[in-house]
Amino acid sequence: MLFILVCLIFSGLAIFYYWSQFKDSTISNDTQKWGELGDYFGGTLNSLFALINVCVTIWLTITVNKFASKNTDKQIEAEKKVATIQLRHEALKELRTEFDKSFSMWQMDIFKPKYALDCQEPILNFSLNYSYLFDKETIAWCNDFNFRIAEAVIAIRDNQIERVEELFNATRTGSWNLYSRIGNKIIQ
Repeated sequence: MLFILVCLIFSGLAIFYYWSQFKDSTISNDTQKWGELGDYFGGTLNSLFALINVCVTIWLTITVNKFASKNTDKQIEAEKKVATIQLRHEALKELRTEFDKSFSMWQMDIFKPKYALDCQEPILNFSLNYSYLFDKETIAWCNDFNFRIAEAVIAIRDNQIERVEELFNATRTGSWNLYSRIGNKIIQ
């Protein structure tokens, strides 16, 4: 903006200089003199207007680039968020598939410690392999859930039949709760 003002001042100075030099002259009827006047103003002012045009073009380019950059940054952030949601969803899907498979084996014989231990593996794998996708709270939920399964393994080994049945049922509802909580974390 300052540059445009400077250009306008120089234009005014060119007009003022011409007027101060020829103010006492009479208006000529000679077209050649009028052509010289036009050449003077054209040569003086066209270069200034071209310079103004270049400055305005540069300013517009910078403004458009800033706007485009902000939009690009927003688009990149949105794409990152979508990618993260997709990765989290796939991680939860993998957890559910693997855990449900192990849990169905445990369901066939709830007093077999190997089946209960096999249920810990998908939870542990999820905690280790996907900790970068989820917050510490989610990983803590997985660790707490694994601890409950470990309690069931101890109860099986100690032959505490009622406790095993109680912990087995708690594991079933706990898995649904865990899936739900992780599912809520996916979109955050």
